[in-house]
Amino acid sequence: MAFSNVNVLDGSGLAIPGGVKFVDVSGTGVGPHLTTHALVDAAGVNVAAISAGGALSVADPQLHTDLLAIEGYVDGIEGLLTTLNGKDFATQTTLAALLAAHPAALGQGTMAQSLRVVLPSDQSALSARSAEGIVTATVDVTRPADTTTYAVNDALSDSTSSPTVGGFTFASCVRAAGKTCILSDLIVTSSNPAPTALQGEIHIYDSAVTAINDNAAFAVSDAEIKTLVAKVPFVMTVGTNNNHVHVQNLGIALTAVGSRDFRFLVKVLNAYVPANGEVITFRGKFVPVD
Repeated sequence: MAFSNVNVLDGSGLAIPGGVKFVDVSGTGVGPHLTTHALVDAAGVNVAAISAGGALSVADPQLHTDLLAIEGYVDGIEGLLTTLNGKDFATQTTLAALLAAHPAALGQGTMAQSLRVVLPSDQSALSARSAEGIVTATVDVTRPADTTTYAVNDALSDSTSSPTVGGFTFASCVRAAGKTCILSDLIVTSSNPAPTALQGEIHIYDSAVTAINDNAAFAVSDAEIKTLVAKVPFVMTVGTNNNHVHVQNLGIALTAVGSRDFRFLVKVLNAYVPANGEVITFRGKFVPVD
């Protein structure tokens, strides 16, 4: 049986006393039957050996304990890596499912192509908005068949005895009763191209008011004046076939009460000579905000 030591070098290339011992049981000194690899000290005493079957034997009990601890630590790392590999596979599977559910392109898509959104269990009420945009409410007021001149502060209406009950109506200006809109601008036109154009005011209320006869003094009750939400003055310009005015940049917030509508009356502010059956049109633009 022959023995041979192989030197073990440190980081500087110097031989460490002792080395690695190969035990050749063939008796030839050259192998090939190597059954034991042993680490020896400077005196040739075994420090540790690994048999051909992979069993570790260590002469120093403390070293043996330490090596077993290292072996267990390495085994633990291997187990952790195995677990991480499994989790990585699960993550890849989850990502693949998310990608499959994600819409093919950004932007609005159909329900089937959109991701689900789950609201918190304690989510407060959310306001829902319809697709309505700016509401243009149009009202034609056909005055009586006379040409009686209006005095300053007279009412302009559609009858001298039975005017439209509750005042004229700008309809469906908000999304629901109690909601708010912005009166952005107002157009007033007249079928009468009078050389002295009409000057007046539109009084807007959130509730029905007592209608006023045409050419009568403009007056509302104390209770009704409390429902006034806007007053818009206007002065028409003279045209060839008709007169008109566009009152812009109003930005008046209006809140409806009991319905989606607003009521209005018209006050004359100059000595205006009307035409028989003259049609005056009021077009208000309302922008719902809630």
